[in-house]
Amino acid sequence: MSWLTKDFKAVFVVISKNNCTFCDKTKTLLFANDILYEEYNIEDMENKWLLNLLGKAGVRSVPQIYDMSGRHVGGYKELQKLIDSLED
Repeated sequence: MSWLTKDFKAVFVVISKNNCTFCDKTKTLLFANDILYEEYNIEDMENKWLLNLLGKAGVRSVPQIYDMSGRHVGGYKELQKLIDSLED
């Protein structure tokens, strides 16, 4: 994602669930870096449609993180690498 720069703080979408350590770590990482995000918890009734979408995409784990352009970042580790690269 070379289009990101140190001066650009993207808005992310985080797909999460309850009692998920990496979901909590993801939200903490974003918050600590003053990065805005919108969360969709797949255990909330209004977000159950995401289970079908994720299943069709072959995604079996959370968190799943997308940037504001809809590009898939990955999970917590990929997000951490992306944020670390902005600090270099």
